[in-house]
Amino acid sequence: NVTARCASRATHGVSWRRTRACALTASTSVSSSSSPSVASSSFSTSFSSSYIIDDEDVFDPHAPATDARTLERWLTQRGVDPGAFASGRGCKDVEDLLHECRAGESALAGARDSSNPDRTARRAIRTVRVLTLRIRRPEFTDDDTRCLIEISQTFANGKMRSRMRPLSEKLAAGELWRDCVARAVREELGSTARDGHPLEIDIIDRTYAHVVSERESTSYPGLTSRFDLHRVDAVVRGLPHTDEFDSIEHTARGDLRARWAFMPFVWPDEDIGPG
Repeated sequence: NVTARCASRATHGVSWRRTRACALTASTSVSSSSSPSVASSSFSTSFSSSYIIDDEDVFDPHAPATDARTLERWLTQRGVDPGAFASGRGCKDVEDLLHECRAGESALAGARDSSNPDRTARRAIRTVRVLTLRIRRPEFTDDDTRCLIEISQTFANGKMRSRMRPLSEKLAAGELWRDCVARAVREELGSTARDGHPLEIDIIDRTYAHVVSERESTSYPGLTSRFDLHRVDAVVRGLPHTDEFDSIEHTARGDLRARWAFMPFVWPDEDIGPG
């Protein structure tokens, strides 16, 4: 159980501009409110990509008879070797990617690299919307950089990967980042709640920022991924009193065990996304 509430009534405005070359400009601002505890702040970032998305070349995970082999062929035809996924840091495979697409967590489309003289060359682009939540202790102060960091994950098949990031969760299709906060805490940390009491969440609106980045995925090597990142801080009450603890998340691929610790963390100048 998770109880979520806002620490303020600050509003967020998000503006997007998309050109034919798929250059993106994203800006987000947090307005001041009548509450003296909420200060006005803003964050903006410019992002451009040489990839031109083909809206008619979109992978449909719900098409009849679509399976992992269908996705493998689609990726191979667009310059991605699915066999390389086994070497990725994320211990994921084509089945995981197909599950992400079916759940609306990832979208795949063909694209052309405008910097490549060969205009017939195609590349696959994965688009992901991600919430990154910096969880703070109730007694935190603004000059305290400690937050909850996911140190590592152990999958049901025994494979382990290092994380060293705050809690990160992919947004489902149509899901708002604020709604994702409660779901992410419930799914990833619900097993750690003390004495069965619900975890309580206070979102710190003044910390919200929106970032866009693009790079090769660490979970799926060779697959260019565009990350639409929503970053925010929150106080979560009801977590273990210890600075380090474990959680269990029940997923479609089996139980996922994670190790967490409160430690210093500041947002990097260039947030490249979780993978």
